Amino acid sequence: MNKLGNVFKAFAVLALAVVAGLGTVDKAHAFSMNIGDLAFALYGNDTEYLLNLGQSSSVLDGGTHTFTINPSGTTGANTVYFSMVGFDVPDAHPNGTTIAASVNPASSVSGAQPQFLFNSAATWGLTTSFTGNTISAANSQSFTSTFGSDGLAGSWPVSTRGLFGSTLYLVGGDVETGALTTLATAFLSQDGTVLTIAGVGVPNVPIPAAVILFGTGLAGLVGVARRKMITT
Repeated sequence: MNKLGNVFKAFAVLALAVVAGLGTVDKAHAFSMNIGDLAFALYGNDTEYLLNLGQSSSVLDGGTHTFTINPSGTTGANTVYFSMVGFDVPDAHPNGTTIAASVNPASSVSGAQPQFLFNSAATWGLTTSFTGNTISAANSQSFTSTFGSDGLAGSWPVSTRGLFGSTLYLVGGDVETGALTTLATAFLSQDGTVLTIAGVGVPNVPIPAAVILFGTGLAGLVGVARRKMITT
């Protein structure tokens, strides 16, 4: 397993060197991935929307992070789904780790294949780069061309896709041991424009500003009432 992990680590480094030689890619105007990045995908029609969410270590730091999504490029007659995938080769896990979207938390998943997913994610992530954030589903670099519409290329035994207004778990997998860990939850708004990723145990639906203002005003009124009671 160590040899296999080192082979992919060497491949990753080589791929990054090639990308560096071609020049820096502006992520605001193009989709590409590096080692440790987390990718978000919308798909279901002829065009897919892909977004690099950044380094998974930052996105999955236990807090809450929101991302603006533009689902307009994926509209069509078919149902649109969202999913996520990532891979990394951290020093503590030289054989590699994976991140998969899942309808079930790690405790309810058995038979997953982190090694298989790592192979697919690393190959796709380090060779995929295109201008903008939308790509034809028929393109060999599209999300579904590599991972299919569900199950992440057969590496995941439960559904790995969600609908607008639903929540998925983000599950980490250790390539060497096969151990799975629930890292966070990901909620996509009903209109598909806001993705909220929250650490385990943290509410992933942001509290509306109006509710916060109402609570603040209510607390102020309670304070005034108490002061009046004390002075009377």
